[in-house]
Amino acid sequence: MDFIKNRMLPLAASLLLPVTAQASLITNGGFEKGLSGWICTTQNGACGTESLAGPREGDAYWYGFENGSGGMNSQSINTVAGRLYSLELWYGSSSSNDYNNLSVAIGDFSQAFDIAVGGTASWTELSTTFMATSAISTLNFDFQTSRNSGTLWLDDIRIQSISVPEPATLWLLAGGLLGLGIIRRRKHLT
Repeated sequence: MDFIKNRMLPLAASLLLPVTAQASLITNGGFEKGLSGWICTTQNGACGTESLAGPREGDAYWYGFENGSGGMNSQSINTVAGRLYSLELWYGSSSSNDYNNLSVAIGDFSQAFDIAVGGTASWTELSTTFMATSAISTLNFDFQTSRNSGTLWLDDIRIQSISVPEPATLWLLAGGLLGLGIIRRRKHLT
């Protein structure tokens, strides 16, 4: 009985948790191939890849600055409407100027980053989930900076599908747990 309680029940419980796929849906999320796979637009600034301040991972990271109207760095990926996805990334800045801002949006998720906290050449992690709202989801990073106030950074961006066990698997698991409960009850009564 201890074997069932100590080994089988934790195993059964772990089967109920969502399993995350390992392959990222983002192309070139570490910017090791420059801006390949990304569309970056500015009106009065620039964006590119660098390694000067030390990337979070690998040899490069994205940088951008936009003095005025705002810029955007984006990539579109194939998704399934109504499916849950994980989003992980690192962001930072070479400045803690309050005017500098960076935000992310995809599916039903959007968030502005607190650059003043992450400034002075440090990296901060974001790990969250979002629900896809269409068959193609666009990951948008909007950014704006004050003139001569430094750059904003992104690195190690990953999006993964979160799969949930099939209903048949859940029914099988429920039947097994019910059987374990019956066995336990019978042993308890004898």
